[in-house]
Amino acid sequence: MMSIEVALNNNTYWDEIVIGGKTFMIRRVENIDRLIEAISDEEFNVDERLPYWAEIWPSSIALSEYVLENEDEFSGKKILELGCGLGLVGIVLTSIGGDVLFTDYDSHALQFTQENFYRNFKRPASVQLLDWRDPGSTQSFDIVVAADIIYEKRWLEPVLNVLDKKLATYGRAYIADPDRTVGRPVFELMVDKNWYRQPLLKPTTVYNKLHHIVINRISKC
Repeated sequence: MMSIEVALNNNTYWDEIVIGGKTFMIRRVENIDRLIEAISDEEFNVDERLPYWAEIWPSSIALSEYVLENEDEFSGKKILELGCGLGLVGIVLTSIGGDVLFTDYDSHALQFTQENFYRNFKRPASVQLLDWRDPGSTQSFDIVVAADIIYEKRWLEPVLNVLDKKLATYGRAYIADPDRTVGRPVFELMVDKNWYRQPLLKPTTVYNKLHHIVINRISKC
């Protein structure tokens, strides 16, 4: 069986992504099926890990659009991105003055993020491997952002855990989601903790297809 590194050979390209009139250069994976085929049964059985990081999901586009439409909410803030994938949202945040720490559970995602960040800003990104179940240090952030991270029940408690540990008191989280049924309980748990949730509908068009994304604006009290 081939490794992920071999599966990536001659399997990437640079894409110009235009959001809010700004152009961002993102190195993408052309054939994600090759990455899936490179995951052994042993690797999958450890944590059912699949290369979700290699795609730019509509939620990432919607959240990036929201950021550029509401720059004052993010500029100058200390920001943590969960599940950064290829780094698009954090790159957009950086472009308007956000101080971003990119995190992901997959080291390949962070490698792509580093390369994409350098291509856009000619300097290194701040990146960190992060397991939401054990987020480590007590370092907190003004803002936490994430796009399309709640897609399985097993991630509900870890998402709540990492937000509880990493989001500063009176901080805000912005979680973009296609309103999957599986993810709704995590927002109910946030309300149980007396956090305030404001869901904002953000339609976005990706490759001529309309997606109805919800930007969940969470205030931690």
